[in-house]
Amino acid sequence: MKIFFNICLGTVLMFAANILTSLTVSAQEVKSSKTVLTSSELETEGNEMDKEIDQIYKKINEIIVNYKLLEVKDIKILPYRTTYNVGENFIEIEKYELLRDTYVDDKILGINKKIIKVGFSGNSVSRLETQVIEQYLDTGSTNMVIIDDPSPSSSGTDDITFTQIRRNRKITNSKKLSDIKNNRVSPLRNNIKKEFIIPHLNYLYNTLLDIAETYYKGLKDSDSMLTDFLRKSTKY
Repeated sequence: MKIFFNICLGTVLMFAANILTSLTVSAQEVKSSKTVLTSSELETEGNEMDKEIDQIYKKINEIIVNYKLLEVKDIKILPYRTTYNVGENFIEIEKYELLRDTYVDDKILGINKKIIKVGFSGNSVSRLETQVIEQYLDTGSTNMVIIDDPSPSSSGTDDITFTQIRRNRKITNSKKLSDIKNNRVSPLRNNIKKEFIIPHLNYLYNTLLDIAETYYKGLKDSDSMLTDFLRKSTKY
C-alpha cells in the first residue's frame, strides 16, 4: 500500500512539474510577444506625437505670419515675468521665475528661466532654440539644457539635439533625440516628446497668441477711443 502511495505521489509531483514547466515556457513566450508588441506601440506613439508636433509648429507659423509679428517692434504689454524681443528674422521670448527658499519665503535662492528663440526664413519657422536654465545665487552654479531644432518645418523630430550643462560642466553635447533610449523599460525619447516638447511648443503657441491678440486689441481700443472722441466733437 505504501509503495502504491509513493508511486502515485511521484506521478502527481511529476505531472505538477510538467505543468509548471509548461506555464513557465508559455509565460516567457507571452512576455517575448508582449515586448515586441510594446516596441511597436512605442514607435507608433512616437510617430503620432511627431504629427502633433508638426501641427503645433504650423499654428506657431500662422500666428507669426498672420499677425506680422516680425514687423511689430513696439509691443509693450506682455504676460507676467516675460520679456519679448524682435530682431532681424527672429523672435526671442524669455520666461522666468524666482527660486525661493522652502522655509524662508522672502529668501531668493536663484532663478529658473527659459529663453526661446524662433528663427524665421521666408514665410516659415526655420529654427527653434530653447535654453532651460537654473541659476543658483549662493553657489554661482548653473544647470542648463539647450534644445535645438534645426528644421521645424520638416516632418519628424530625430534631428533635435540636446546639450546638457550641469554645475557649469558640459555633460552632453548636441545629442540627437534619435539617439536617446526608447524601449519598454526606458521609453525616454517618447517621454521627452510627451512631457517636454509638446507642452513646450503649446506654451510658445499660447504665449505668441496672447501677445499678438493683446497688442491688436490695444490698437482697436485706441482706434475706438479716437472714433468716440471725434463723434462727440460733432455735438458742439
